[in-house]
Amino acid sequence: MESLRESREQLSSILSTAGEGIVSLDQDGKVQFLNVAAQIASGYGEEEMLDLDLHEATHYASPDGVPYPRKECPIINILP
Repeated sequence: MESLRESREQLSSILSTAGEGIVSLDQDGKVQFLNVAAQIASGYGEEEMLDLDLHEATHYASPDGVPYPRKECPIINILP
């Protein structure tokens, strides 16, 4: 059990300090984790983003500015 805890702490440290923005979503597309780089890139703090629907929070839109319907959102469609 100690080994699992240490592995989780190490993974958390790596994800938190990565230079690239990393966001983890649950099955419903709600933000469960975002690292510091993702917070800086999005302009949102962790408290603001946790449990938000990523599609709604970022307002993904087509090139002409019309919002993508949720069922056509490329980010949401990769979720299981």
